[in-house]
Amino acid sequence: MESTGPVERASEPPSYRWANILGTLIAVLTLTIPALAIGYYSSHTGLEPLSRNPYTLDKSGN
Repeated sequence: MESTGPVERASEPPSYRWANILGTLIAVLTLTIPALAIGYYSSHTGLEPLSRNPYTLDKSGN
């Protein structure tokens, strides 16, 4: 005996497009926010450059 009702596919889960978009957004933010924070807080203004190269001799020959 055949039923005349609509055929449902029980093996496929329902599609949640918003969940896929939200998951992608969270993944992108997880990868970019740490890199942006490191770039923002690691400024070169607080570092002092070396006054001279320790492997070269000064003008007096020492």
